[in-house]
Amino acid sequence: MLGDALREPLAQGSERGLSDGDLVESLRVVEEIGRWVDAARLTIAGEIGRRSEPGVQDVPLVTAYGCDNPGELIERAAQVSHVTARTRLRTARAITPVLSLTGHIRPAPLDHARRELAAGRLSLDALTTITDALRPLQRRVGAEHLAAAAASPDSPRLGGAAPTLVVTVAEDQLDCADGVAFVDGPDGETPVSAAFARHIGCHGTIHRVTLGANGAIKALTVIDRVFTHWQRKGIGARDGGCIIPGCRVRAAWCEIHHVVEHSRGGPTDTGNGVLLCWHHHRTIETSGWEVRMRDGTPEVRPPAWIDPLRRWRPANRVLHNELQRSRSA
Repeated sequence: MLGDALREPLAQGSERGLSDGDLVESLRVVEEIGRWVDAARLTIAGEIGRRSEPGVQDVPLVTAYGCDNPGELIERAAQVSHVTARTRLRTARAITPVLSLTGHIRPAPLDHARRELAAGRLSLDALTTITDALRPLQRRVGAEHLAAAAASPDSPRLGGAAPTLVVTVAEDQLDCADGVAFVDGPDGETPVSAAFARHIGCHGTIHRVTLGANGAIKALTVIDRVFTHWQRKGIGARDGGCIIPGCRVRAAWCEIHHVVEHSRGGPTDTGNGVLLCWHHHRTIETSGWEVRMRDGTPEVRPPAWIDPLRRWRPANRVLHNELQRSRSA
């Protein structure tokens, strides 16, 4: 067991016999192990919470173990404080797949963060910062209602502005597969993957800062890559919902994806935007699906495991298809 392998060297103070290089390398290795452990802690906590919900299984997990709630079960089994148990459960909800009323498993609210955590690229501190910042938005609402709540004078303010998740990334890191970005949290900057930064930036305003050799700000450019209300209406009328074949998520619950990435010069206009549901938008870089525009309408190419020939095909245009069926009826 890993615990047995670590327990004796730690008890004997063997770290004092390490060279400087080995000591620093040990720190790196142990920190990597810690991220895997954090991922396991949250995954297990999330599953404990899921199995404790009424109706998931014949006897809820907490009932079988004589506990009042999942937090108590984690507190007793892991021998951690009540606050630690509650914090793990709260963070785990954001990365735990959801069982719908129809019995289908839906992706976790922050599925991309879940995959980053599982791959050991996201720390517990970073995930907690992200989930705390995004928690008010996790109960998804329509884009119009969300926009109205950002504009409401009653919305909370921090330093005169609405609370904002700040992700900082250097330009040379943004397009790297293993690039690093940083989330601004209460305890300073926490590293996250550049892939996560790209997804966050897809919906927000980008501030491009040019620094001189001495660190002085030479230029500040604000790039708004968010589609307007009327652009969204037009794209929604064209696509009707998520364009990935087989997906039934309607337009009001979709996000707009830049077909040609904004960072690569793609414009924020109706000819470069398509509707994707939350899940397909978060996984578009890794799922194998590709999107392109042809004569003003989107086309998609499935991954090889769906179509070995990877042929381009018309997108899943829900509203258009329904109109076509109604006309032929």
